Amino acid sequence: MTPSQLTPLYETHRSFGAKLIDFAGYTLPVWYSSVQAEHRAVRSHCGLFDISHMGIIRITGNQAETLLQKVTCSSTTKARRGIMTYSMVLSESGGILDDIMMGQVVENEWIVIVNAANKTRIMAWFCDHNTTNAQIELMTTHAMIAVQGPSSSDCVTQVLGKALTDMPRFAIQKVPYSNAPGYAMRSGYTGEDGFELIVPATEASALFTALIHQGAAPCGLAARDSLRIEAGLPLYGHELSETLTPLNTRYAWVVNWKGDFIGKSALVAQRDAGIDLVTVGLRCKGKQIPRLGATIAGGGHVTSGTLPPGNEDAVAMALVPSVSAILGTQLSLQIRNNNVDAIVVSVPFNK
Repeated sequence: MTPSQLTPLYETHRSFGAKLIDFAGYTLPVWYSSVQAEHRAVRSHCGLFDISHMGIIRITGNQAETLLQKVTCSSTTKARRGIMTYSMVLSESGGILDDIMMGQVVENEWIVIVNAANKTRIMAWFCDHNTTNAQIELMTTHAMIAVQGPSSSDCVTQVLGKALTDMPRFAIQKVPYSNAPGYAMRSGYTGEDGFELIVPATEASALFTALIHQGAAPCGLAARDSLRIEAGLPLYGHELSETLTPLNTRYAWVVNWKGDFIGKSALVAQRDAGIDLVTVGLRCKGKQIPRLGATIAGGGHVTSGTLPPGNEDAVAMALVPSVSAILGTQLSLQIRNNNVDAIVVSVPFNK
């Protein structure tokens, strides 16, 4: 068995008493205090996550955008203006190889954020389809920290000594850390305002610790998962996979039908034939949490589920036949040999 890789913050997590587990080949905190406390901290104040396991790909050169137009299915227009844009990398058959965020920092310099489990494959995919002179680099010298919650802007400003409050939502800009290069993005994976900071690995521990001393609650993977489900955000391997296309997800809008990208012909054929399975939100009766794979009467299965703190009913995302996707449709789930009633609802669940 391959041993877990350590992020630059491993010793910092240990010093703050984190419970550590293996995730996507990395040793990461699952929690520090409790899932509920960390979830509430992000919703009410400010939470802090080590996301250094994610892949940070830097693409430079005057053909960088041409490459991204080919290997991603969304328009690069917003991304060209320095806005981190949600997109997907598709196979020739339209299957989702990964979902990504991409944005141009300055002319001919792009940052692409990819999932940890997929970064080796996506790097290879980009290189294999790079028929231009674009330069592609996996930034292994940097760490990434997410600061999330309504107080995140104040917290980051106090620590960095530079105001990021005027950054538009999803913007990316260069931010030096102790005279070393880095980046700040006004984005995240919780449904809250926040920042994702790309910093040199040597600066990560000091920054993480300073943010905690400024009042940010250190948070683990468990709260990150409950927060993203409550916000209706997908996770690769759950709501997204190579057996699904963007048209099976809640993110069909990501497809730029005017573009010319890998997988487009397969999506056109699927669109014209009709979509059989789609992703919906479910509110369940009671506190039993539907887990990945829980079956649904009439077809389909749960992809993710949680019981948000303070709620009496669990929520879930599920893949169901199109005829079952209408808001208000009543469904029945099988959870640990129990039939549980659920209703199709809009997401995010906390709005």
